[in-house]
Amino acid sequence: MLKSSGLRFLVVGLLTLLMFIPLGFIGDIVNSRSQYSEGTIRDLGQEWGGGQLFSGPQLVIPVTEDVVYKRKRKILDPVTGLAQRDSNDVLVYEYFDETVTEARPPVYIYPDRFDLDITTQTQTRQRGIFGVPVYTADLDAKFDMPANAAETALQGKEVLIWKDAELRIFVSKNRALRGAATLSLDGVDTALEPLSNGQNGISARIGDPREITNYRLNLGANGAHTLHA
Repeated sequence: MLKSSGLRFLVVGLLTLLMFIPLGFIGDIVNSRSQYSEGTIRDLGQEWGGGQLFSGPQLVIPVTEDVVYKRKRKILDPVTGLAQRDSNDVLVYEYFDETVTEARPPVYIYPDRFDLDITTQTQTRQRGIFGVPVYTADLDAKFDMPANAAETALQGKEVLIWKDAELRIFVSKNRALRGAATLSLDGVDTALEPLSNGQNGISARIGDPREITNYRLNLGANGAHTLHA
């Protein structure tokens, strides 16, 4: 009887162990399919532009300051062009002031008023059995820029270079931008170009912003998963 019971326990244990083998294979298949699904959804989303974040607009006004440095130089003979020496054969120097215009950190200005309308259209992109919801977005922004407030940020003898003011708009990925982006300054269209500092976004040299009252920006982009502005 004991032998019979022990044999039964052994058989049940072996059967239980054998049942775990196909369960392990099934688990591996499920995990593999899940990882493939996540990778496909991620890749499709990135191909369409990925999650989008629009930030700004930001008005950047360069700042400079004239700094006076004490310098010295050799006194040259006006006839020979050689450095003059005194009676002890020591070079003679003269001291003078040199004014150098140096760049300072720019002043950043943000809108007091900012009205934004976003229109989106969604669709599903397929790859095999997997589908990813994606969208196209059109942004229409109207805003102002309190440029005169920049004066309060200056220190010492710093000077604002108004004519070189630049308007910047930042995006998650430039390749997701769609169609022609337009910037209107008091009803006059102004050229936009990619940011030149390695960041994702667009910018425009707008001249003296104190003469501009109303800004309007139209921008289109593709995206997937998320949209923030």
